[in-house]
Amino acid sequence: MSSFITPMDEDGPNGNYEELPPYDETTDVDLIQINIKKKNLFPPCVDETKEKEIKKKSSVQNSRLNKKKDKMVLTGTTQQAQNTLMGQTQHREITQQAQNTLMGQTKHMEITQQVQHTLMGQTRNNNGDKNFDSSLFSSIYMHCIENHQIETKLNQEIDNKANIVLSEALKILRTQNGNERELLFFSNNYDKALYSFLADCYITLIPQSIRKKDFSSKYFLECFLNNYSIQNFKLDDKRLQNICRSRIYRIKKTHSTMKNESKEVLREKAILRKLVKITSTSELCILCATNAEELEHFRTSFMNIFDHFVKTVPPRMKIVVPSILKIKGGCEKVLEYKKIYDPISDHTLENGLIFIQKKFNLKEFFPSVRKVCGNSNGIYRQYKNDKRTYIFFIGTMPLFTNTNFDSVMECWIKFNIMTKNFKIPEHHKELYQLIMQLSNVHRSRTTKGRSEPLRKVTAAIQEIENILSKGAR
Repeated sequence: MSSFITPMDEDGPNGNYEELPPYDETTDVDLIQINIKKKNLFPPCVDETKEKEIKKKSSVQNSRLNKKKDKMVLTGTTQQAQNTLMGQTQHREITQQAQNTLMGQTKHMEITQQVQHTLMGQTRNNNGDKNFDSSLFSSIYMHCIENHQIETKLNQEIDNKANIVLSEALKILRTQNGNERELLFFSNNYDKALYSFLADCYITLIPQSIRKKDFSSKYFLECFLNNYSIQNFKLDDKRLQNICRSRIYRIKKTHSTMKNESKEVLREKAILRKLVKITSTSELCILCATNAEELEHFRTSFMNIFDHFVKTVPPRMKIVVPSILKIKGGCEKVLEYKKIYDPISDHTLENGLIFIQKKFNLKEFFPSVRKVCGNSNGIYRQYKNDKRTYIFFIGTMPLFTNTNFDSVMECWIKFNIMTKNFKIPEHHKELYQLIMQLSNVHRSRTTKGRSEPLRKVTAAIQEIENILSKGAR
């Protein structure tokens, strides 16, 4: 190992040198580093300072970039969050719509159920009523109330057909209460009008398969009452069933007879249906003027048409409708009365009526054809070539012409029996009422339309009856 020789402090000109110990690298290096740290023997150079500044700037820029990145990341995250929220919102809206739809359906079902319970009456206890059939009730409600069918038929009946009685009957049930409602409803045929309308609705609106089930008529009436807010009132379902049963029977009977009838008979019945609805001379004249062939058929088959009319009279109405036998009995009284005062001359129906007309100062029964007018409904005489002809006029239209008075008289009587609402003018009212009262027909058929019995005719009838009763003794 080499050794360093360091000069000593010069004491003199020659100086003395001291020999140093051997060199230890480890010790020197450590000492150098320690001295550098303690004494800062090597200060930083300019390049290091710049480098630090550059590093600072770069660190600032990096921090700014990091912030921008953070902002961008945050913005992207926010956008994603917004998109997610938007998607969730749309999903919620769709879910809400679905829930609203379901809620609407549920509410509709609940309302329908509530309506059904209301229609059945709030006092009904469905749990306690073992016979209550909810499905049957719902079917009836759907057919007549839910689709407004019964309301449509009611409006047609009241507005189009001017059924005032039905309108008044419904008004009584909706506005009146207690015993007063009962008394008013079962008067003036209000109840008949309502039951007739309900029977028509029940047959036409409710299918036969539903009508066959138990309680169907009862549920139908309850639907009607509650739909029109009629409270504390019950309609008779058995009465409704009887009306429907009789109507269906008549319809079936009509269809069965129509299959076996000839075209001629069907044509005669069609004329009869039109005839019974006529109320004035103008209606009949217009009908005949538009169809000359039908008028001729009416004339030739008049007696057959009257026979059809007699057959179609309901049993309960046979007492009311005048019968030909009674009319013949009344005509016999005319002849008997004439014989009492004039036993020698000819005893014909015409002479007997003319005798009574003159005796009681009544209007001329058989005037001349010159007196025919637009509202005529009676028998007129015509003289031509010394020949007397009798003509039955409706308005200015001759229906039947014959030299035999009895034949024309029979047609006139039968025509007015079939057309109970057909008016008779003043100059023929006395003749018609005289024959009807002498025949002892029902009081409602001694007059036509709304006319009242004439006093002169009533007085003449009383005297004739008294004379005939004395002659019989």
